[in-house]
Amino acid sequence: MDAVIRWSPHATPEQPRFVILNLSEHNLKFVQADRIDGTRLHYKQVSQRSKLPTIRAFDWSPTDEALVAFGLPSGEAAVVRIDDNSNELLSFTVKHQRLCNAVALSTKGLLAAGLDKVRNDFCLNIWDVGHRLASWDRTRPGWASARPQAEPIRKLATSETISSIKFFTDQPDSLVTGVKGQFVRIYDLRDSPGNPSVQFATRCAHSLSIDPRDENYFASASGSGEPVVCVWDRRMTARASAAAMSAGNGSVDSYQAGAVLELRNCLAYEDPSKPPAIWSLRFCKYKRASLAVLGSNGQLQVFETDRDYVDPTLPDAAAHQPLLWTRQIRSVQHAYDDVSRGGNKETRVVSFDFAMSSYRIVGYRADGNLEIFTFNPPAPVFDLSIDGGVLAAGETRLGEFQPARYEGKTVAEMVETIRSKVAAAHARLRPADLSPKDGHASPEPVLSRRRQRQQSLAFRGPPGWQMDVADVLALHTVERRRAEEGYLFNCQKNAEIVADDPWLQDLWLWLDGAEEAAKHDGMVSGRLDLSFLGVHAVWTGELGPSFASRLRERDGPAPSADEFVQTVRAINRHHGRAEFDGVETAHPEQRQLCLAICGWAMSPEEFEAELRHIEGQGFRMKAAAWATFHDKPERAIEALFEGSDSERLVAMALAGYYGNAGRSEARSDQAWAMLCKQIAGTARDPWSRAILALVGSGWAAVIAEESLPLRDRVGVALRYFGDDELTGFLAELTADCIEHGDLEGVCLTGLGEEAMSLLQKVEDAQTAVLALSFAAPLYVDGPAFRAWRAEYRARLDRYELHLKRALYDTQHTKKSRTRSGRILVGTPARQMTVRCNFCDQSIAHDGEAGAIDDPSTAASSGVHPGNPLAGPGSSGGTTCPRCNHHLPRCGVCLMWLGTADPRRPGGSAAAAAAAADGTTRALSLIHI
Repeated sequence: MDAVIRWSPHATPEQPRFVILNLSEHNLKFVQADRIDGTRLHYKQVSQRSKLPTIRAFDWSPTDEALVAFGLPSGEAAVVRIDDNSNELLSFTVKHQRLCNAVALSTKGLLAAGLDKVRNDFCLNIWDVGHRLASWDRTRPGWASARPQAEPIRKLATSETISSIKFFTDQPDSLVTGVKGQFVRIYDLRDSPGNPSVQFATRCAHSLSIDPRDENYFASASGSGEPVVCVWDRRMTARASAAAMSAGNGSVDSYQAGAVLELRNCLAYEDPSKPPAIWSLRFCKYKRASLAVLGSNGQLQVFETDRDYVDPTLPDAAAHQPLLWTRQIRSVQHAYDDVSRGGNKETRVVSFDFAMSSYRIVGYRADGNLEIFTFNPPAPVFDLSIDGGVLAAGETRLGEFQPARYEGKTVAEMVETIRSKVAAAHARLRPADLSPKDGHASPEPVLSRRRQRQQSLAFRGPPGWQMDVADVLALHTVERRRAEEGYLFNCQKNAEIVADDPWLQDLWLWLDGAEEAAKHDGMVSGRLDLSFLGVHAVWTGELGPSFASRLRERDGPAPSADEFVQTVRAINRHHGRAEFDGVETAHPEQRQLCLAICGWAMSPEEFEAELRHIEGQGFRMKAAAWATFHDKPERAIEALFEGSDSERLVAMALAGYYGNAGRSEARSDQAWAMLCKQIAGTARDPWSRAILALVGSGWAAVIAEESLPLRDRVGVALRYFGDDELTGFLAELTADCIEHGDLEGVCLTGLGEEAMSLLQKVEDAQTAVLALSFAAPLYVDGPAFRAWRAEYRARLDRYELHLKRALYDTQHTKKSRTRSGRILVGTPARQMTVRCNFCDQSIAHDGEAGAIDDPSTAASSGVHPGNPLAGPGSSGGTTCPRCNHHLPRCGVCLMWLGTADPRRPGGSAAAAAAAADGTTRALSLIHI
């Protein structure tokens, strides 16, 4: 550290004074803040001390602004005047020379000096500065009339290195010290033996700082290694005694008091072998419990803390240790070696202090400039209501905001309406985007499918435009509104609910096809069940660590490669799929099933009907691309022939590509290929880009076209890539989808192990839970899914959609039933039981006459299974079915409580009438 800045403890708003101690130039400037230019602080000098000795420690007198204390390398402690420009020192020497690591001045005129250890000598000396200055004449320069040095009034800490010292202001006879690498101690100088009153075992024994707003708390830092800061409570002695007494052993030593807050890695660093050292630790003088930490890398952070509330009326309140917790972390300055933000070592902050009268930091940079760091006010506290409203509480104001309702519109229509507002804002500001050269708008770049979805979901308006708060809150109600509209396990209905998101629609339509294929054991053959598998798993034949869930009997050895291929072949035959007619391959059966998973295994009639449907929607280029992908170039040219000029141009390029060379060979005309590449580079439609990419570069260029839907790219690879090339492509594409949480990748991962990794990165937790619930825990399970499911159920309860949550539970339970009938999802426990006042057993009519919940309780009440007293009265509902004692009446309508459920077997019209006129009447009158 090259310099030290310290704000005066006597500073006022009228006289904001501080000192700048330059350690390399051996001078001290006593200055006063003059003006602030932006963030730069300018000052005017009050006095200066030059030609100072080498200084290792510094402190400022809390009672006299003119006095400061230095610690010197010789072990001396010196008091210096800073108001008279003199260079005379008032020295306090020691017998054995060693480094003086710390000095501190108290409000009672005491000076403490902490020294390096030496054998058989004290390392903490306390002198009475007030005694030496009793006859001091302040009107004369220097130390005129000062008394000669006397022996220290106290000598403490034998043969222990003292690294830091601070006096308490509210208890001037107490000081806290750091014993290097071992302890933090509190000494009370009124105790004659000199033993510490409190001792904490810790390696954080440096840079002590006491909170001036609450001196019960003080902080210390580690000296080397991992940057750690600990906050301590000096009242731990009393609490330790109380805890020991409450434990019954009466020994304080058995109770180890610790830090009330530990901040590990409080400074960021990238190289674990070179952690930054903590240079300075300061509590704010203006705001309670605000602690700033400065590292050797120039990083400056402020930790705003708070403490637990302890009810003083509790019996053990005195023994309770109220722990602190970090409420907010403010990054004032980042490290100069932070590669993500950049910095300069020559301008890093090397010293700082809090201003006295405001919540600001004065930082001293390595280049000698002073800078003011101010803090924004704390963020308001928010509270969300179940209907999407927000209650915000700031420091002085309270605000309430409600979401836009969009009555009469579905959730998809609501989202589209908000999206149209964003588009309208872009349209209004579009002229500002025109190129100044030719007056024409620059073409927008062609985005990948992933980027298209990110841009669609961003709702990002033009610069300077802000979305209405009501619309922002309305977007936060999408999950609840989808659940209200029935977003559950009906894939077709789910696709309609998410009509505003084509990617989610595609996911639900794929799941609908996968569910349809799995019906009636359509994906089962032999020992294996391949339901909801993805392309990657089918192609590689790897079922993962949960392969046992894919076995029909859920037990047995892992399937062999031949067994897997035979299963795939049988499934293809079951669905009547034709043989694979693409590239030569050693795995035609697996390719055909993978094409079916992508939606490409259609019969000629189905394929032609799909093309007609696409053409009817006006997407001729898409229809032509699909026909090209399926090796039907004549059909592709036919689809484009009746289109626009640009579409006919693509048709001409496609016709030239096939030409006379046939469908399996490309022309070798390089000029033609180059021309098609150039046209493809200017095309905006993904389908035309794919066709032109084929003409110019071949099938690899089509598969590399990221603006195409992923399933179409995979389908092309399945038809035209060789086995080794296909394996590498699918592995790379699957890993990329998992890494970015791409929903289109579900056709690759299926609903297996890889899907768990993919969906955990999807921002839509509701869709992730519902989609996985088709296969989890039946085919795949793990703590992640169980946690997601529990959180989603809790959300539905918070939305007060209890019926929707119950529907989810019941339908998911059905999907989690094995072939043997075992349910893999734990059923929720009974939430309420009505018990008889006499036998304390349930009065529920569960069809088991005389059944007893707790035999021991029943025995003590004289009730036994098959009790002959349990007769017709119990089946009538007015008596207990266990002990036959009569149930009580309603206290208002005097009707007997308890009726038979007429929907159960054995119910009668009389029982139904009794139910309508008995308990039901009491309930309707809100009597019970």
